[in-house]
Amino acid sequence: MTYAVLVASVVAFMLTQSTVNPVLPRIQAELDSSQNTVTWVMTANLLAASVATPLMGRLGDAYGRKRMLVVAVAALSVGALLAAV
Repeated sequence: MTYAVLVASVVAFMLTQSTVNPVLPRIQAELDSSQNTVTWVMTANLLAASVATPLMGRLGDAYGRKRMLVVAVAALSVGALLAAV
């Protein structure tokens, strides 16, 4: 069961990281902006991930890995739900 939860979590995070690239042209068209401006969306996404990863690792050491995994998956789910609405 633990392995299945970990695989589902990794797949969910992988999908959220890889969905930014294909939608960049759409974001550029919707916001009527230049390509240089839209690439900051990708930069912000990668920067947030690179800051959140060690932060969540440190919090996982302090409060427990399982709890932080649940927090991360819950935050991902809430964000996906808000994006869908």
